[in-house]
Amino acid sequence: MTGPALLAGTERAVQVSAGRLDVDGRQALLVRGAGIRRYCGGVKARQHLVLAVTAAFVLAGCGAFENDLGPRDINRDGAESALSELRISVPEGARFIAGIESPPGFVGSSSYYIRFGTPGSTPTTVAALNTANGFGDIHRIACPSPLLTNESLQKIGLQCDGVRGVSVIRTDNEPAEQTLTPGREAIAVVNEGSSATQLFVIAEGT
Repeated sequence: MTGPALLAGTERAVQVSAGRLDVDGRQALLVRGAGIRRYCGGVKARQHLVLAVTAAFVLAGCGAFENDLGPRDINRDGAESALSELRISVPEGARFIAGIESPPGFVGSSSYYIRFGTPGSTPTTVAALNTANGFGDIHRIACPSPLLTNESLQKIGLQCDGVRGVSVIRTDNEPAEQTLTPGREAIAVVNEGSSATQLFVIAEGT
């Protein structure tokens, strides 16, 4: 084949080849596009799964915080453990009555409010037991003072009606009647009569 016939045949071959390339290219693109869609679908599915699992953990965590972070009653064992941790001593024969622990929000130490019955105990006796633990001098304060108006103290039975006086020792340098500095402790000896004495341990958490 020569001349125009050869050129015509070559042109047709090129057109056929181009057509095949065009068809093959579209098929390849279609296949590739389907693969990308499947891949993207898998990625989205995994993302949705991760979000669902994360949400479940967050909701579970919120439920745990709601259950654990509020004030809660403690028993005698819990009170003894708290006193040991705080390095606070109470007179021999002191009778545990009630206690509340307020856990910290996320990190830090709990606050404690603990009540004991200590008939016959004096502020001097209590102070002598805790001198080595960083407590200062004995101070006399009025019962309805900021230190003693905490709701948890009221809940465990602190009542100012009929109280003859309150003696306080503290581990900070704030005025005796003021609220505690975070991370500090106070002991209040409440005299309710000639022999009825209540002792309140107050520990302000951090």
